[in-house]
Amino acid sequence: MSTRRIEVERFSVTTSKPFEEVVAALKAGVGQLDLVAFATESQAPRAFAELEEVINRACPGRGVIRSGHRPRR
Repeated sequence: MSTRRIEVERFSVTTSKPFEEVVAALKAGVGQLDLVAFATESQAPRAFAELEEVINRACPGRGVIRSGHRPRR
């Protein structure tokens, strides 16, 4: 698997919506892997295309996956 470097530009947005609503909308747009199920399924594929299929089933059509997220306390 190759690594690709991307540039990200920081920007600020001001809204009248509550913070929790904005965070919920962001989370809805980013896939969240079930890491236990993913670990199990990702053991079987023998080719990158098969692994890519496992990822796409876990987070269809999103192209972005969030993992390791810990709720704020």
